Parts: sequence; structure tokens; C-alpha cells
Amino acid sequence: MEANPSSSSSSNTSSPPAKKFDVFLSFRGEDTRNNFTGHLSLALRKIGLFNIFKDDYALNKGKDIGPELMKAIEASQWAVVVLSENYATSSWCLLELAKIVECMGDSGRIRTIFYHVNPSHVRNAASTDVKKQKESRFWKALEEHANNPSQTEYVESWRNALVKVANQSGHPVEAHTDEAIFIKDFVANISSELGASTRTIDGLFGMTSRLKKLDSYVIHPLNSDNICFLGIHGMGGIGKSTLAEAYYKKMSHKFDGNSFLENVREVCEKNPNGLLHLQNQLLKDILREDLPIGHVGNGKDLIRNRLRAKKVLIVLDDVNNPEQLEALADSHRKKQESENELDIWFGSGSVIIVTTRNENILGERYKIYRAQQLDDDEALQLFSWKAFERIEPPDEFKELSEEVVKYASYLPLALKVLGSLLRRKEKSEWESALSRLRKCPEKKIIEKLKISFEDLDKADQGIFLDIACFFEGFDKNHVIEIMDCCGFDSKYGISNLVDKSLLSINEDGKIWMHDLLKEMGKDMGRQSRIRNENQYNEVLENEEGTDQVEAIVVCDQREEYIFDALSSLKKLRLLQIETDDDSAYLRLNIVVDCLPCLDGLGHYDVLPNSLQYLNWRGFPYNRLPSSFQPLKLVQLKLQHSNIKQLWSNCMKYKQPLYSLKVIDLSYSRSFTKFEDFKVVPNLEKLILRGCCGLQKIHPSIEHLKKLVLLDLDCCTSLKKLPREINGLASLQTLKLGYCFDVGINGLAPFVRHEFGDCLDLWILQWRFFDEGSELPNKIQYLDLIGFPYNKLPSGFQPLQLVRLQLCHSNIKQLWNNCNKRLYNLKIIDLSDSQYFTKFDDFTVVPNLEELILSNCRKLLEIHPSIGNLKKLALLDLEGCESLEKFPEEINGLASLQSLRLRRCFKLEKLGDNLEQLKSLRNLDIDDSCIKQLPSSFFLMENLESVSGNENLIESAVRENIISYRTGGKCFSPDWFCASLRMLNLSDCDLTGPDAFPEYFGKLVNLCLLDLSKNPLSVLPPRISGLSNLTTLRLEHCKNLKCLEAELLPSTLDEVYVNYCTSLASFLDPLKPCHLRCSAYCLACTELVRRQDGGMTALASLSRFLQLPSTGIDSWEFRFVVPHSDKKLPSWFINQSPTASINSVPRFVSLCGRKHRGFTRQLGVIDSPMSDHLFLLYIRNSPYEGSYICVSDPLELSFLGCCGSCGVRLVYEEDIRELKEITSQYCNDQKDVQSSHSQSSLQFDHGSRLDFKSSRKDSHAVATQRPSSSSATCGGRGGQALQSPKRSRGRHGRLPSTGAKATMTQTRNQFYDLGSKILNLRADITMRRSQSEGTLGAF
Repeated sequence: MEANPSSSSSSNTSSPPAKKFDVFLSFRGEDTRNNFTGHLSLALRKIGLFNIFKDDYALNKGKDIGPELMKAIEASQWAVVVLSENYATSSWCLLELAKIVECMGDSGRIRTIFYHVNPSHVRNAASTDVKKQKESRFWKALEEHANNPSQTEYVESWRNALVKVANQSGHPVEAHTDEAIFIKDFVANISSELGASTRTIDGLFGMTSRLKKLDSYVIHPLNSDNICFLGIHGMGGIGKSTLAEAYYKKMSHKFDGNSFLENVREVCEKNPNGLLHLQNQLLKDILREDLPIGHVGNGKDLIRNRLRAKKVLIVLDDVNNPEQLEALADSHRKKQESENELDIWFGSGSVIIVTTRNENILGERYKIYRAQQLDDDEALQLFSWKAFERIEPPDEFKELSEEVVKYASYLPLALKVLGSLLRRKEKSEWESALSRLRKCPEKKIIEKLKISFEDLDKADQGIFLDIACFFEGFDKNHVIEIMDCCGFDSKYGISNLVDKSLLSINEDGKIWMHDLLKEMGKDMGRQSRIRNENQYNEVLENEEGTDQVEAIVVCDQREEYIFDALSSLKKLRLLQIETDDDSAYLRLNIVVDCLPCLDGLGHYDVLPNSLQYLNWRGFPYNRLPSSFQPLKLVQLKLQHSNIKQLWSNCMKYKQPLYSLKVIDLSYSRSFTKFEDFKVVPNLEKLILRGCCGLQKIHPSIEHLKKLVLLDLDCCTSLKKLPREINGLASLQTLKLGYCFDVGINGLAPFVRHEFGDCLDLWILQWRFFDEGSELPNKIQYLDLIGFPYNKLPSGFQPLQLVRLQLCHSNIKQLWNNCNKRLYNLKIIDLSDSQYFTKFDDFTVVPNLEELILSNCRKLLEIHPSIGNLKKLALLDLEGCESLEKFPEEINGLASLQSLRLRRCFKLEKLGDNLEQLKSLRNLDIDDSCIKQLPSSFFLMENLESVSGNENLIESAVRENIISYRTGGKCFSPDWFCASLRMLNLSDCDLTGPDAFPEYFGKLVNLCLLDLSKNPLSVLPPRISGLSNLTTLRLEHCKNLKCLEAELLPSTLDEVYVNYCTSLASFLDPLKPCHLRCSAYCLACTELVRRQDGGMTALASLSRFLQLPSTGIDSWEFRFVVPHSDKKLPSWFINQSPTASINSVPRFVSLCGRKHRGFTRQLGVIDSPMSDHLFLLYIRNSPYEGSYICVSDPLELSFLGCCGSCGVRLVYEEDIRELKEITSQYCNDQKDVQSSHSQSSLQFDHGSRLDFKSSRKDSHAVATQRPSSSSATCGGRGGQALQSPKRSRGRHGRLPSTGAKATMTQTRNQFYDLGSKILNLRADITMRRSQSEGTLGAF
């Protein structure tokens, strides 16, 4: 994600500001300024890296050179160091290099060029070999610096910096090197990695990740003989052109020629000779000359002949017609006269990029990159940039900005338009604009989006409008079913809309349409498609706009309907009236009894005969209008209706309803009969589920030769099926669940052999089964839930059976009588069959894919023949409480993907050689007795998830990391990365970053990590990826030297570094730090030798106090650090020489403000060490008492403390005060260091412009010592803190102190956490504010 570099972001933004410089060039002026470095700088600028720091044009005249250089390095994205022969003779060069290494270190952002220098000579700067020292100019130069008193203390850091860059992979330039070619290749490399050219485009956000993905599509052709054809596809305004432009600017320098042709569609529409113009522009861009073309055919020949040997990058933006591609980039199409020969237009390695809304115009040659939508943060930043020219909106506009982003649905085009529209507007104007936009979308946005709609044919436009108005978010197949009723051939139409980026289908098969496209469609279909109650009422009551209405989809709760208004809608093809289940229930039980039947309604008894799809949920009348003759009707759905019968004698049809394919009267409890099925001869689905009043099926059902589905589930009054049902030749699914009075013998005709050939019965759902009954052998799907017998009928040989479901049955065993193999059987489900004990022979079902035996509590064993199930993908044994072991043959299940063993309480181990289960992806062993995962478990490459005991998984991961350290092998981490919460790697002999496998940084849910007692010198960089880590233990890591805050995740609450005796840097108060964690630093003596331990503790406390109390974990802060001073900080205004304080007064403001801080007995850290500072802060709990009496004192004691202790109630004023103290400390230290570094350096006259300095004056400042009158705290030597000026607070005025010190003093001499911090005095009786918490120390 990038922000525009031309303006700095606001100080209150949460995103880091963009670096000011792309590249910092460090070089020895007299060696390379006017030759190599000059050429390199120019080449970098030519590729768009305009932000390069090179001192002769980047330094501001009149400013001190030292601070400017240091700031420039800090503000640079990359550094290029040109090491030449005399580089090390310049103290300025070495100062730059040390700062570069400090800022960029191991980040990989330093590029070193060895210009006529042997890298080994640079490394020998640290050599102890006399011979190598003599060979190294760099060693000699450092020795000269070491002899200069003003530079001695810097020599070691300079030496380390030289060795650091010399050990990295560098770029040698030798005497025979062609420098022009070297610079070209070097610039291409750094440009590719930096990607900084994208910064030259205004307001790019989220571009880096998208460019990286786009690169993956074209990376191979760039280095091969192939040509890459790439299509960037997406809806209008999503950012296709912006992405293509960014890629073009980033990569164009790698090609022999390039051309970016914008707005191809618009050019061709507005200009009759548009293609000719574009051909001419293409040739001119690449060849740099105007060529007479004449006509398009000649232009094709010229492009083919003049560019076929050139490696080119061509971008064709917004193409909408195949003819445009044929005229501009028709390369690599097979020649008509030869199928094996390609028509070549462009040279090897060329890349052709086309942006389009219509995927159909792209041929097979094109890879398709689908433009991605902006995420929440990127969208808000883009909008904010356009509206405020900053990457985060001001606080007062943040909520409104988020509303605008939501309205724009993250579409870049809309965000830019709306940002510009609202720029410099008042808040009230924003609210008014948002209100208007919701009613009427912005014209500029709609015009852009409408382009794709206008390219559609009439049928596809109709589908688009129907979906936009009614069906966005619906299942695709359901929408196709409805649209096909209207004659749209919608499967093909929806495919076209997807190709043209007007729709998309999500992974669940639902149709998704961008909100702005949906709003556009609703606006365009306002007259023809009624979608809300207001429009509906206008049509019913006022009969307005009836000649245009094609579709009505509303949710309506009215109790009476006026049909004559609907009858006037001559074009109405789709009518869908929805009521919720509660309204339908009330209507059927209460309202309908009060309504007259339709027979007496006269002219109201009308529905439009043009209807093709009628879905009226909760239809309140007992029949359809007698004059309703819908010859075009395809589907009739009257679910939860009051309908009693269909096609009664009063309906005098002149001809049958040949178009009607689906009738659904589900849960119409008053429906009793269907009198004549001959009216609907082509019916395919008859759904009468839940029609509890239905008593019989009319014999005329035999005429439904195309009926595929007959659903009679829950028809509880149905007594029997007519014999004529045997005439249903196409019937595939018959559902009779909970038809209590229809026994299995009612299906005797299906079972009899003579009916077998004429009946294709797929699904039989039956809950009740008569003893002695038979089953049809040709059945394909059998669902007998609650099967009461212990075996299937003896004559049952279902050779066509695909699925067998006997849940909650009494079955004991299967296939004891079957003498033929059931090759078609794919699924067996015997779940919750309490008596099932064994499966005798799995060879009977060789093609089984799913075996579900969950909660078969008496299952004792798995037959070894299970190894023959080569296609088995799911084995579910969850809750098989009696199962004790697996057969070894289970390893033969080559296709097994999911194995469920949860609650197998007697199963103690998995089989060996699990690595043979190559396809296993999911394993559930939770609540089982498995104690250890076998070693073969870690060789399962495709495993994705394991559900089980966390300690079991943790132990497995620990062992794997140990084995990785010794063997360098690891397994795929995906299955545990999201589940592991605690990991103990203590005492595993982990020596450094290389000891950790790659997946270590992907343990995103890890909360506790223990790396104690390991010989680590640094932490693995991947630790920053542990985004939920709260506790880190590094105790007894004797070799650990540095713990940089930026490498640690910001989520940390506690860090333990006790007894890390080599640790020299951690939570340094002089460095920026995002951590707000407690820290335990027992016996970290090297740490307090390098940095002030007491101020480290207070700075950490200050950061913690800025953190809002969002949960239990943020209520307490602890810090332990070595502290030799026996005195407590005087900031603790309540002190005691013993381990307890008996009277700490607590007060409430006179105006009744709530007192928020008090504690009870405090147990700190029980340790015999007396030379440590123990700091404890407890934030007030919101659940504590509200008001405390003025005379009620706090009594506190510190367990395990053998010395003095102190307490301070912390108020809001104290939080601000502490922040000022630590900030002032940092500023003073930086001023001292800056003064020291400037005064002690001998400036290099040859390397930096005309800058000059006086060594004599600098030395005088460096050796100046404070006068005897300099103020100190507590009478001790050292520098006192100059506190920020402010008026008298609750603790009295801060003393004014001096700010001078000798330059040779080290940092920890300035401050110790004794009386030197602040001698504060306060009158406690004057407290009149709310306490935030209590701070204790001893």
C-alpha cells in the first residue's frame, strides 16, 4: 500500500508515512562523483526514481550537513553504497555507512557496489592477520581514524559497518566491466525490487500487492523466448487501467520499446479512423518515427514487419471489440494456410496487456488476471486522499468518510469521484450529499458503469435488470430457473454478464453484483420492475404506469387484494409476493376465515394471463380466479397458501397448460385434491410436501409421463397411492416421509419384477417399515431413518444403489446375504445405529467413497478388508466408544481425505506408516485416548487440519522443530498454524534464526512462546508474524545480545528476559518503540550498563499508560530491572523504609467525581535479590466500588520485599506528566549525542561540497565540563532532567535544572532511577481529581 509521496500524511494517521527518498547514494566524491556514480544516478532517474538523495542536489543550502545526512538516510527506502578505493578515508562516508547499517541492517535494502575494489579487502578491515591488514586500504584508513582522538570512539562501529556490507551479496565493477551494461542491469534489478516507480502516480493504494501478483503472470516470458498475452479483466472503475499503468511505468525500461494506448474503445467510437490512429500511435511510440499507414490492413503489416524482432511492452486499455485486438496485437495466431505455423508480430520476451470488461474477446492465448477490489483500509485511504489530500480523514469526518466508502462499495472510480465532490465541503454538506446520493447516484459514476450495460443485447439487459432489482444474492440455479420461465435462456445470459464483469458468482453459487451496479439497475428498471410497497400500491390503487410493468417482487402484508389492477398489466410476466412465515400463519388461521371466497368477487376475479412465473407465498384465497388461463405459465408456487383445489370444474380451459412444469403447494394445509392432471401434461415437478389435508392422489396422475419429482413428505392424511402411479415412466424421486398410513406394501407394484423395467425410482425416503416387506432392487437412493429391524430383506440385491442411509436404525450387520458386488454404492450412513457391531466384508462395496459409522457405540473392530476401498474419501468413526484399534490395512486407503476419531475413548494409538495416506487432509482425534502422534505423521504432505488435544499437538511441533535443527526437514505447517496457542521450546539448543522452520512465523494464533535456555544470539525475524503473541519467555538465554522492539509483535503483554546476562539492548528509552508490555529483567546487568534501567522502566510505564484499558490483561503492568541505588525514585511520593505502607490517603473530589483508583494487598515478585527495582502498576477495575470516604486510607504491603517501598496513586495529570518526563529525557540525550558527534568528527573536505568546519572549536565544546553551579538532583554527579515548562500541578512546581554534561560521559551517567529523576514535592491533601490506578515500587 502506498501513499502519495508529494505530501506528508497527517500526524494523527495510523499508517506510517511514505519514505521521502527512494534511494540514498553513498559514495566517495573524489573517486566516482563525476563518472560512475553520476551515470548511475542519471539512470535511476530515467526509470522514474525521482526521489534520490545525492548530496550535490538534495542538500538544502544553509543547513548543517551532518543532521541533514542522517535524516536523509532515515527517510530513504533503499541505500546504494559505492565502495571505492578511497571510501574509507572519508569520515563522512563512514558516518553515512554506519547510519545506513543502523537503519537498514538485515532488511535486505542495502545494495553494495565494489567499484574497482576487492570485497575481501573490505572484509579484512577487521582481520587480525598482519599480511591481510597490509593488503587492505580499508584497514589502513581505519587505523588512521583511530589515531585521531576525536574519532576513536567511532572506529569500531565503522569497522563493523564495513564488514557487514562486505559480507552481503554485492555487485563488483572491475576494470574490464562494461559500466553501461552494468548500470542498466543494476538499475533494472533495483527497480524491480523497489517498485518505487508506482509512487509517481497520484494516490496509489494497495498497488504493491497487486503488482506482485501481476508479476507472477508475466515473470517467465520476460526471461524466455515466449510472448506473454495478459488480460486484466474487471468491472468498470475497479482500477484495471491504473494497475496496467503502474506495471507499465515499473517495467517499461526492460523492453526495447513500449506503448500505452489509452481508451481504445472511446477512440474507436468517436473517430471513424480510430483503429488507424491507434496503429500509427503504436508504431510511433516504439519506433520513434511517423510512418504513412493508409489503411488498417497496411498497419497490420507494418506492425508485423517492423516489430517482430523487438522485445516490446504494449498496453491496450479498455478494449471492447475483437477487431481492435486483431488490428493492434494479433500476434501468435495460427496462419490460415498452415495450422502448425504462427503469425509472429512481436519479438521474444514481449508482453501484451489488455484491459477489458468483456472476457469473451480474449482468446486462448491470454492469461486472465481478475482485478481485485480494494479492502477497507485501502478504500478509506484512497477516498481520504482525494477528499483531504491525506491518507486518513480528520477525526470529525471519519465516520462520514466510512459511510461514503461503504456507499461506494470500495470501487476506486466512485471513491475518486466522491472524494473530489466532497472536497472542502462542510460537515453538514457531507450529510446532505450522502442523503442525495442514496436517492440518486452521482451522474459521472453511472455514466461510466452504463457503458457495459449498453453493450448487452436485449435479453441480457432484461436478465441484468431482473437480478439488479430482485435476485442479487440468490442462488444461481434458482435464478436460472426463474429467468428461464420468462424465456431468457438465462444460463447463457448469466455467463455473458459474468464475462462482462456485471455479475460474479461466489464460491457458494450465489449471484453477486456490485452495489453501484445494482443501484444503476434499480434506477433503470424503476418503471418496468416493481420492487417496493410504495410502487406496488401506486399500481394497485392508481393504476399508474401499468403499460410498462414486466415484473413485481414485493413483500406485502395486506389482507385484501384487488385483482383487476393486476389484470391491466398486459406485459406482466413475473409476479412474486412474499410474506414471512409468521404472517402467513396468522393469515391462514385468522384472516382467511373472514375473507369471502373468490366466487362472489365479480370483476375482481382476475389475474393477468401473461404471467410466466407466479410465486405467491401465503395466497389467502381458496382457489385461483376462474378466468385465469395462464397459457404461458411455467412455474406455479403457492406455498403456505389457503388453496383447496386446483383445476376445478369451474375452470373451463380451451387447451391444457403445456408450458407448466412446476407446481409447488408446500404446506398448504387446506389443499385436499388435484382433480385433473391432464390439464398439466408436461409437469416435471409436483411438490405437495406438508399438505396435511391431502387424502388421495387422483388416478389421472398416470398421464404425467415427464414427472421426475413427486414430493409427498408429511402428507399425514394420505392413505394410499393409486395403482395408476405405476405409469410415471420418468419418475426419479419419490418422497413419502412421515406418511404414517402408507406402508411399504403400498409400493408393491414398484417391487414386482414386471414393473422394474418401466420405473426408474432414484430416491425412496421412508421412516416406517412393515415387517416382511420387500424393497425394489432397482432403487438408487435409499433413506430408511429409524429402520426397526436388525437386517435388510433377504431378497434385497440393490445393484444400482448409490446411497444407503439407515440412521438411528437397529441394523446389526450388512451384506451377510449379498452374493454380488455393489459397484454403484458410494455412500453408507449408519450413524447412531446403536446395535451395529461389524461390517463383515468391504469387498462387496469396492467403490465406496463415504462410510459414516458415527455413534455406533457397539462397533468393536474394523474389518481388515477395508484396505480394498481405494476410493474411500471419508471415514467417520466419531463416538465409536468400543473401538480399540485400527487394522494396519487402513494405510491402503489411498483416497482418504477425512478421518474422524473424536470420542473414541478406547482408541490409544494410530497405526504406523500413516505417510501412506497421501490424500489425508483432515484428522479429528479430539477427546480420544491417543497419547502420541507417530513419527510418520509429519510426512503427510497434504494434511490441512488436525483437531485434538493442544498439548499433543504442541509436543509434536516441539519435536519437529528439534528435528529440523538437526536434519533440516520439516512438514507442511498448515494443519496446526491456526490452532496452536502455546509452544514450549525451552532448552532445545536453538542457536539462531536458521534453527526455526519457515512455518514458525505462520503460527498466527500462538499466545505463549517459551524460548528459554537456548543459545540464541538473536531472535528469528519470523517472530514478528506471530500476530496474537502475548507472552514471550527468553529466560537464561545467555547469548542473547539484542532484542529490538520493531522485530517483536505489538500484541505482547509480557516479556521475560531474566538472567539474559549478555542482553545489551531492550526497550531502550531513546528509541521509538511500539511495545506496551511488562518486562522481567532479573540479573540483566549488561542491559543497565548500556542503557538507563530506571528510565527504561518509566518509559515503558509511560507507553503502557497511553493504552486504553480494553480488557483484563491491560489492567496490570510489571517491570523488574537491576538497580544498584538503594533509594527509590522520588516520584513515589509515599515511601516507607519497610515493606509496607499503612496510610496512603485517598480522596474524592468535592463535586462528587468518582474515585477510580485503589488496591488491596499487593503481591509483587518474591525474590531474594535486593539490587533490583520492582515496579508494579494496577489499573482500577471498573467493577470496584465507586466512591471512597475521604478518611479511608489504603494499606499496602509488598510480599517478598526486604527493602524500602513506595506507592503513588496515578491520576490523569500524572500520565501526561510522565510522558513529558520521558520525552524530555529522550530529547536531551539526542541533543547531547548530536552535539558530541558533530564536534568530535573531522570533516572530509573532498567528499561534500564546500562544507568546512573548525576542529579546534569542536574540540573545545567536546571537552567542556559543567560548572560547579550546575544543578544536580540529590547531590549526586550526573545530569538532571530539564522538565517541560508548565504551571503548578497537583504535586507542586518542577525545579529548573541545567542541561550540560561532559561529552565523554556514557548514557547511563546522565540518569539513574534514584533521587536524580525528579525531586517532586506535593501536598497530598490538595488532590481533587480521579485516580487512574496505583503504582508501587521497591
